[in-house]
Amino acid sequence: MSFVPPQLPDDFESMDEDERAREQEQFRRLLKRRIFNDASSPWEGFNNPLQMDIARQEAQRRAALDESLREVDSEMERINGVLGIASDGWTPNESFESAKERARLIREEGLAVVGDDRLKEMTEQHWPFDDCNEDE
Repeated sequence: MSFVPPQLPDDFESMDEDERAREQEQFRRLLKRRIFNDASSPWEGFNNPLQMDIARQEAQRRAALDESLREVDSEMERINGVLGIASDGWTPNESFESAKERARLIREEGLAVVGDDRLKEMTEQHWPFDDCNEDE
């Protein structure tokens, strides 16, 4: 009996966020179940199926991380566009003060909607535009 790896549906990209999350969870569970079954089956001197299942699980984890990073990059690009700054943080001298003010307003608005104290603290500590003192 050969293993047919589970696949995400063909229309996965067109699904809404909740549907995609459900499909990804089902996909993850199928792979984990397969890994457990392979790991618990009697040793026959050949562990390639287990190694392949683990590699598939790792590939899925990395794909999810990649998607998350792409979303963050996209959001940062959007914020940079609103602020009028380049991806490296550069802005023309004549736009600096207005960009700084827009960044302050975005930060205030963002922090105002965060309900979790720990998340709010982490957001304050790691705000992307607070990595240097602009007045120096």
